[in-house]
Amino acid sequence: MNMVPQQDLIEHELRGFVGDLGLAKAGLRFISQKKNRGIIQVNHTSVDDIKTGLALIRKMNNSPVRITTIKVSGVVNKLNRALL
Repeated sequence: MNMVPQQDLIEHELRGFVGDLGLAKAGLRFISQKKNRGIIQVNHTSVDDIKTGLALIRKMNNSPVRITTIKVSGVVNKLNRALL
């Protein structure tokens, strides 16, 4: 059985919450990932919608998950340091 990458699953779940237009306006980009932490870049006007959509994700690949926002920043370099 082929596993769908986590990014595709997250994008699919967010699309269900904000819709195609909302996801397009958010400009969602996956910047980096280490272990079970990652950085997602979105348009500043869509931060609250994406944070809410991520918090509503309960399962990925039939396994329970909890996605939480640790930090929000306008500068990606600050987040890269926090990720390490």
